[in-house]
Amino acid sequence: MSSLLLHERRAYDARLAEGVLSRPAYHELQGLVTKRLETFQRDGLTGLMAVDFERQAPDRMERARRLLIRYLPGKIDRRLHRLTIRLEVLLHLKLALDEISSSSFAPTVSDLVKRWLAEADRELQTFFRAYPDYGAAVQTSFIADAIRARSRTVIRQLFEATVISGGIRAKAEQQVAMIHEQARAGARKLLTPTRAYLMGRVPMFQTLPMSALEKLADFSRSVVVEAGRTVVRAGEEGHSFFVVTAGLLEVRLPGRIAADGHPRLFAGDYFGEMSLLFSRPRNATIVAVMTTELLELGQSTFEFILKEYPLVRASIYQIAQERESDARSEGALGVKPQ
Repeated sequence: MSSLLLHERRAYDARLAEGVLSRPAYHELQGLVTKRLETFQRDGLTGLMAVDFERQAPDRMERARRLLIRYLPGKIDRRLHRLTIRLEVLLHLKLALDEISSSSFAPTVSDLVKRWLAEADRELQTFFRAYPDYGAAVQTSFIADAIRARSRTVIRQLFEATVISGGIRAKAEQQVAMIHEQARAGARKLLTPTRAYLMGRVPMFQTLPMSALEKLADFSRSVVVEAGRTVVRAGEEGHSFFVVTAGLLEVRLPGRIAADGHPRLFAGDYFGEMSLLFSRPRNATIVAVMTTELLELGQSTFEFILKEYPLVRASIYQIAQERESDARSEGALGVKPQ
């Protein structure tokens, strides 16, 4: 087991040296390996199997997200677009565990590695759903850095083998650097998406032309809700409609015990329209699990949408009818998760 964990540690050393792993993420990954090594040395395999490996509660994921990394250089809006070190850690962790899982170990050890891999994958999927643009940005940069590192290695090997001259080497490295910067620039744009772009990601609005999305975006308001804060509360009057553009929220229904956990809202989901359609108070309390970014549209804008865009209006009313039916049996009124 020690050799397995040491192999994982060497994998992170190599990625740091290649420039595809940031130093903050590297230190966190090494800390995780050290923790497991110490557990194994103290309690053996039985103790290691009892460790709830990398199952991070949402608030711990949020605290990690606050550690802004300098993975993408350039100016970004730090209040709205704090790129998490957590995603980088999970990406490299999954890659390392994938490599380890292909090796031959005793069945008990192999099962443990598979469990770790499954848990890392679950957290990755949660992050991608909560922060799709951040996830795409980090993955784009990760791929760009990996290609640059590999290309530099190949160019150096060709030069050392006298296959190419120094001049050709310099030109090749310059071209690799240019392609790398283009990819990173594209990734940075994902960190500062326009409101119209975010509006267009909502399934209900995907039939609208860009001019209409831009008009709606002009009338929307960006809202950032920190983890643990309440967005709307059951019983309150509702005067606005919300679109989730990043983050994760829980839907808490009055008088209802969620045995399997509360319903969740991710990027692309929306809520609040039922109060506007039927002049009813909010029927659920919506709480941010992670820092969540929303676009808020007031009642006048909502009424404008219903009047000007028939396809969107038809979609809203179809969903409203479904909710009316669901509300009679479940009380789940006013929330639309994907």
